[in-house]
Amino acid sequence: MADRDEYLTVPEVAQLLRVHRATVWRWIVAGKLPAVRLGDRTLRVRGDDVAGLLRPAATTKRASGVPRQPPAAAPEFGSCWAVLSATGGRGAGMYPPRFDYAVAASLDEAVEQLARYGDDAKVLAGGQSLIPLMKLRFAQPARLVDINRLTDLRYLHEEAEGLRVGALCRHRDVERSEWLRARYPTLAACAPQVADPLVRNLGTLAGSLCHADPQGDWGAVAVALEAQLVARSARGQRTLPATGFFLGPLTTALRPDELVTEVRFPAPKGHAFGTYLKLERKVGDFATVGVAVFVDLQDGRVTRAGIGLAAVGPTYVKARAAESLLVGNALTDALVTEAAIKAAEEADPASDHRGSAHYKRQVVRVFVGRALRQAMAAHAA
Repeated sequence: MADRDEYLTVPEVAQLLRVHRATVWRWIVAGKLPAVRLGDRTLRVRGDDVAGLLRPAATTKRASGVPRQPPAAAPEFGSCWAVLSATGGRGAGMYPPRFDYAVAASLDEAVEQLARYGDDAKVLAGGQSLIPLMKLRFAQPARLVDINRLTDLRYLHEEAEGLRVGALCRHRDVERSEWLRARYPTLAACAPQVADPLVRNLGTLAGSLCHADPQGDWGAVAVALEAQLVARSARGQRTLPATGFFLGPLTTALRPDELVTEVRFPAPKGHAFGTYLKLERKVGDFATVGVAVFVDLQDGRVTRAGIGLAAVGPTYVKARAAESLLVGNALTDALVTEAAIKAAEEADPASDHRGSAHYKRQVVRVFVGRALRQAMAAHAA
């Protein structure tokens, strides 16, 4: 067992580097800062790894001519006093490295750019996830391919098979759709809870899914409803199920030369009920726990059920065992309780500054039970 004194907790790292704790978690999720779980299962970071993020500050002098004294530092980093190399200075903002910028005039041109540059190219739609990563230099694309002029990709409409959401459909388009609330209530419940109005005005549903942050909201909805993502490349087009699309934190099955042009959600076939419940520390924060629930009821029985969980695993969790309990049965209080417990067991959360793993499982249990009881009440009305 490693000596715990050699490790720092996330709050300790944040204090040392003078950044927000959420920033440290983003580094861990992105793989930029290795972390392990010790004895009490608390996530910790090796001191040597944190030291690698530090550089000595430039020597400055006060107006009086007396050299400024560095603030107290943790014992492990006596000579490096808390200037994060990624920010370029104390409290300064970070600029991304130099990159080329191309505005695609057509879909064919966009995929041609991706085929030419591969891993060195990134698609720019809303930019609400990509630009912050570039600022911190976690993403360093050599070329940005802007698709915002491809207005044909901004649509939200329903066909016989289900809902089609174009790549440029903004969060606010889903949030403000009146007809969608009756037909696709899980999406309607999720949209207003995505970040804040500034992000919802620019960010896209498809872009959020491609970003694949396990604390994001739309991924839980996508796996609950068993959505499909249509990917286009110079080689042609293929359809990827959401249940196999998310491979890990910020990692998907999308190839470097592919562009998601559309997200499809199957149409409900009976009396549909759905919701999205989110526990967050403040409005606009990432989810501590997110639960997307959908049930399709016919003749009082569940014909289709979907439960997707966010922020309780390395990627989004589809609670298949809990769904299986529901399908084919009438919703009763006993069944709801059993399904909620099963969903909590399927979650795989980590203990962190937002709460312990046990606490997060209990939130899953409560949220799933609450959502299913709301479905019972709606059906009885």
